[in-house]
Amino acid sequence: MGQDGDPSAADAERPSARVDPLTLEPFLRGRASVKTGGPAGPRLILRRSIVARAIAGIIAIPAAAQQVLSAPWLIGQLLGRGAPGVGFFFIVFVNLPVLLWSMNVLRCRTVMSACGIDMRRLLRTERRPWPATRSGFAVSGVRADVRDSDGFHSFYIQRCRLILVNGALDDVRRMPGCVFGGTLRIFGENCETRARFALERIWAFAVAQGWIVSDPALVAVDPALAQACSDQGSQDVRTARSAVDDEPLVYDAPAWGRLLESVLDGGATLICTGAVFVAVAGLMLSQPARNNVNTAVGLLGLVLGAAAVVFPLVKMSMCFRKTVVDRGAIRAGGKEYGWPDSRLNLYVAGDRVVMVDREGIPVPLLGTGGASGGFARREKTAAAQCEEIWSWGVAVGATGETGHYIPLRNGEQQREREVFERRAGLVFDR
Repeated sequence: MGQDGDPSAADAERPSARVDPLTLEPFLRGRASVKTGGPAGPRLILRRSIVARAIAGIIAIPAAAQQVLSAPWLIGQLLGRGAPGVGFFFIVFVNLPVLLWSMNVLRCRTVMSACGIDMRRLLRTERRPWPATRSGFAVSGVRADVRDSDGFHSFYIQRCRLILVNGALDDVRRMPGCVFGGTLRIFGENCETRARFALERIWAFAVAQGWIVSDPALVAVDPALAQACSDQGSQDVRTARSAVDDEPLVYDAPAWGRLLESVLDGGATLICTGAVFVAVAGLMLSQPARNNVNTAVGLLGLVLGAAAVVFPLVKMSMCFRKTVVDRGAIRAGGKEYGWPDSRLNLYVAGDRVVMVDREGIPVPLLGTGGASGGFARREKTAAAQCEEIWSWGVAVGATGETGHYIPLRNGEQQREREVFERRAGLVFDR
């Protein structure tokens, strides 16, 4: 399993504390547990419900056995020993996805501690720092509400999950294992209420443990982040052209994390559904003796299938947008913004560079932060890019330092900004 950073050294410095595990029972009932042993101190572990894990375990055993026993035959099919039949498609397109789903339910979890938030997925673990404000967390969900002719619920499905905000609400990360409701729950109108209540209690628990530092004055300097924000650091992590060049700086790193969230948030389902519609339409239109009904159904299937495929693809294409920095303006998200008149108005939120416009509105610079590595590396890269952008602008005469610090309109976003400035050693007189 991959791990973002090496937490062992940091964990060893954390004091241990005793926490009563029963304090979690009233609001998370089988979804969370508290571990108090070890050098890292208390850890809050969030997982799927006991029922979901039991179902996944029951399904995983026969699915894994089927996959293992059919492996020799499956290899032979892949090597061309016979034409693929129904069994081949069942093993590859039904049994294997079911096995991966069950493994994902059993493996994925979110571990919270004084060291940060470890998001443990099926193949990778990433550690993120605690947000300084409650707005760093949110609840997302989907709902299907079917009513009968009298207006009463005949079928009600709601599924909510806890998410971590990656600097702005346009870029969020699912917290593994933090799912409420489910596709088989009927009359679950209180799903969102339970999720929000659990989130509030988790936040209160973290505050009580001292895991969250909301006062920027108490935040310690991160040497690696401070080094990245220096001139030498920006040269070591340089991602665009040299500052002596008059050519524009281009940042076009794909937002793979955001793309994955888009795929999991219904994108893959829509694409598969569209492919099925197109396949059915192709069969209807390829009939040698088709009538007007077959033709109409085929054309309708083509239109619906194309729409189902194009919509998520257009949404996913937003993850490949770039930022172009030239002498005249900074172009991000299809808009042009004037140069900031102070280095103080460039900072990092999540793992992206953010510029503060003259109205106190944060403007994420898409394509910054890098496309590879863990969160700590991407954050360091974004910090170096802040210095790189400013140094380039000063070198070509596009801007100059005036010392004019523009605070953000949103108080919680401003506090997150100040926390980053403290971590990066950027302490200014305002």
